[in-house]
Amino acid sequence: MTTTDGLHARREGAARPGGASADRRGVGRILLGAMLAAAMAAGGVPLAAAGLQPSQPPIEEFVPIDQLPEEDRLPAAPFLIAAYSIVWILAFGYFWSLARRQEAVERDLAGLARRVGDGGGDEEKP
Repeated sequence: MTTTDGLHARREGAARPGGASADRRGVGRILLGAMLAAAMAAGGVPLAAAGLQPSQPPIEEFVPIDQLPEEDRLPAAPFLIAAYSIVWILAFGYFWSLARRQEAVERDLAGLARRVGDGGGDEEKP
């Protein structure tokens, strides 16, 4: 097998369903799903903010949350947990993707080392 044959075989391997391009599509689908989930989770906030204007005048000074009416209170804990969850899921997905790519590179390098080791005995050393 010549060098160009090896390059063509590598390109064909990437185009197969189990090749590198399929890995990229899978990670892309995971990221797209996570972004859609985040958009749906946060979708309620803009809809609530787009509601009718309150009949009361806007508050010009600081008011403690326990003195606000119940409909004006916005609990932060669910949003904070959702945001951290999404960030960690995306981070772990990215790290997993990097690990898979690293394994593929290591396999390729091991294959190249075997080929160089097998083909190196035919040449004479000066």
